[in-house]
Amino acid sequence: MPAYFRYLTDLLDENIIDSLEYLMRIQPDNLNSIIDIDESIKSVSSRSIKVDGMSFYDGFGMGKLVIPGSVSNLKRTVEYCYTHKKKYIIAQEMFDSDSEPLIKCSDGAIGNRGGQTCHLAIIARTLCKPAIRLPIYFDYSKNRIVLDSGVEVKQFSDTIIFSSKGIVLFNCDRNSSIFYIRDSFQIYLRLISDLIFKYLDQHSSIQIDTDNRGHIKYLWLKLAMINKEFGLNIPEFRL
Repeated sequence: MPAYFRYLTDLLDENIIDSLEYLMRIQPDNLNSIIDIDESIKSVSSRSIKVDGMSFYDGFGMGKLVIPGSVSNLKRTVEYCYTHKKKYIIAQEMFDSDSEPLIKCSDGAIGNRGGQTCHLAIIARTLCKPAIRLPIYFDYSKNRIVLDSGVEVKQFSDTIIFSSKGIVLFNCDRNSSIFYIRDSFQIYLRLISDLIFKYLDQHSSIQIDTDNRGHIKYLWLKLAMINKEFGLNIPEFRL
């Protein structure tokens, strides 16, 4: 996580500053440097395994890699993720109509065959879930996938799908700033929403002056641009 964001978040969490002051310290023109997605990907990929593929639906997803292989194995792995409150990325050879509930509950999906009219592509577009096709092979007996290079990736590896850029990152370092990108967006958006209801309510005794109101509006629009540009698909974001 960028140091500046950590600093501000700590101040917010410790009630040293309120949400308005927090947002006033976030300059819209500097958001790309605070949330530097491209640099975060570079820092992650230098320590992890980067695989290029074909995007079925653009977006950003991250979680534990789940390689079902069978219904019983799928039940165990998904239950593990739910029990430990882990988001998961589902990977398997064949997707069909029965896969829709699994993809819906996931943070993204990975396949190794098909084109833009295959089941995975259609379901991903319907559910607005990031999905991608990779040149990988499945070894269900050992709960792993094997890359073209021969490198093995085991189940429950921390995985990031960045299908907007056509890549998947395996064995990611969870201390990397990219794991905080979506969380940071959600914090910004939650605070802005709180301010809209708390300070801009006609019945509220507290009002934001014109300059600060303009700042919040500009910040909101800038977040929308970054959200769209990088396909983060933040569900809370609505203009």
